[in-house]
Amino acid sequence: MNKPLVMVIDDYAPDRVFARIVLDKAECFGGVMEVPGGEEALELFEKYLRDERDDLPEGFPPLIILLDINMPRMNGFEFLDRFTELVPKLGDDTPAVLMLTSSEQPYDQERAETYEAVVGYITKPLTQQKALALCPRPSSS
Repeated sequence: MNKPLVMVIDDYAPDRVFARIVLDKAECFGGVMEVPGGEEALELFEKYLRDERDDLPEGFPPLIILLDINMPRMNGFEFLDRFTELVPKLGDDTPAVLMLTSSEQPYDQERAETYEAVVGYITKPLTQQKALALCPRPSSS
């Protein structure tokens, strides 16, 4: 079984690098895509849907998206609003979205839970224990 891809969408490069290092150490993902913003991430999914896949990394689309809330230009919720429009087209290829954010505001968590694609809420920093909890479980077939 190929190890799945993870996408980290965060405007702050040190947080993206830190997440990649922690996820790489979990050794259960095939790679970590670092994306600096929601607009760039949406463009990758739109390329995938248009069958323009030559520039996309192997394993795209990712199994999981780790999404920051507080970003300039397009915040995490604005990304989710637009991403939700792509979900019917992605079908079974729709990644699970986990909010990875420094926000501990109950309102942000409650709002995140209103999106069907959002399956969890993780407060930064991403620890090894939190990363291991994201690892896919082997299917019993």
